[in-house]
Amino acid sequence: MALPPDTRTLVWTVPIRLGHWCLAALVVVNLFFTDTGGKVHRYIGYAAAAVVALRLIYGLVHRHGPSGLRPPSPSSCRAHLRAMCSGEVARAAGHNPLGAAMTFALWSLVLLLALSGWVSRWDLFWGDDWPIVIHEILTIVLQVCIVTHLLGVIASSLLERQNLVRAMVDGRKQVDEVPGGDGPASAAEVTHR
Repeated sequence: MALPPDTRTLVWTVPIRLGHWCLAALVVVNLFFTDTGGKVHRYIGYAAAAVVALRLIYGLVHRHGPSGLRPPSPSSCRAHLRAMCSGEVARAAGHNPLGAAMTFALWSLVLLLALSGWVSRWDLFWGDDWPIVIHEILTIVLQVCIVTHLLGVIASSLLERQNLVRAMVDGRKQVDEVPGGDGPASAAEVTHR
């Protein structure tokens, strides 16, 4: 018996998925398995910042489609939150507005953590605690954002009736319409290699 054809559309390219999982692994290892302030901790933090920088460059080069960098507007975030509360969520190609906002927040935090960790090592601030305090505060904010991100993925998966974790593994999602489009998406419209 043949399986039904996969009607999901490719929305996440290999570089996007690889970057996502590399960044997730680096952040988890640095948060929970390294000695804060040690050499390994620093190098993993710099590697995480490099992954974010590469993703930003990739998004600038591939401006169109789900890979592009388009911060969501506050009004689109509010509209999506209202849609989630009503249970009427459209399955977007790429991130929904709240997912995109969280993506930019997580990237910013990783970059700020790398910067604050680097600054804390400068001789100029020897004996000053404020760079380390800022680094610790950013770490707590990052942890809160990670938990919020995971809860958002679960909620969106349930509301959209699709496995978004699987989509970040194989790159394919059910898509209702193309961002900025006027109707249903076709594979040719959203596939971006």
